Amino acid sequence: MTRSARVFLDTNALNDLLNRDEPLPPPVLAERCRLANVELVLAFSNVAGLIDGDERSMSVAEHAVGLQRFSLGYIRHAVIPESELREAVSAFREGREPQAIDPYAEAFYGDYEAGSDTFDDVILKIDAERTLRFAGLRQQLLYLLADKHGFGLSEEDEQRLRASLHGDRESGAMWDKEKFRKALERWLQLTQLHPGDEAAGERFVDWLFDKPSRAPGWRFFVESFEALLSEDEEAPTRTDIYDFSNLTIVPYVEAMALPARVVNFAAKAQRRLMRREEDFDALARVHQDCASALRAVGVDLSR
Repeated sequence: MTRSARVFLDTNALNDLLNRDEPLPPPVLAERCRLANVELVLAFSNVAGLIDGDERSMSVAEHAVGLQRFSLGYIRHAVIPESELREAVSAFREGREPQAIDPYAEAFYGDYEAGSDTFDDVILKIDAERTLRFAGLRQQLLYLLADKHGFGLSEEDEQRLRASLHGDRESGAMWDKEKFRKALERWLQLTQLHPGDEAAGERFVDWLFDKPSRAPGWRFFVESFEALLSEDEEAPTRTDIYDFSNLTIVPYVEAMALPARVVNFAAKAQRRLMRREEDFDALARVHQDCASALRAVGVDLSR
């Protein structure tokens, strides 16, 4: 059987779908997706926002019903960067090219799609892996594109993060291999990965820099975020961290919908990446709205 085409909708697109019937009412769209063999991909980053609001218990129940109509998949968003880098380190040591990772879980914990959990339970279970896996890193990750207060940062933390990330921008230097090396070293330290001795480490930097597809989700994300920081002195906002980190998912879906701000900087990053590897065309999967993403995988949106 042919594998379903996977579509990831960011929290805004998912909210429009469930609350505004855009681009179609959920029952209709769910059936159209099934006919096109399309699976809706959920992660903590797009589902968590659905439990906000004053009418919490009612909206959560409605969202759960709406989502359960679709064929669903769960992607382990938080572990993509480490998984890609871990495979890249192993491949480098063994003198081969990295194999593609599989960031998906077979099903939601507790068999959510069968209805055995409430939507609140699912949120907790989705976040459980994310939180437990990175429990020792979350404080450090505040300075490496994550947070320490759940979904969002305080204004004080936001300002501190911005100052830290812009600290080495005074020279006006553009993103280059030296800055790539520094970013990679921080990630390797956080994930406790070691390519080898100092000489091997230098070769690994060159090896990974030269071919973006050796860690595609991580690379697309860090390059796009760097493009944002180099042009916007007010970045990152508290939503930028989540919006841009969704770019790690791009290689593992057929289509996704992300905000125009993210798409704009991702396009700039891709132009730079394609100078290293001309067929690295991750942006072809990224769309600015739900309708475009779904049409790209053959879903009929006619009314």
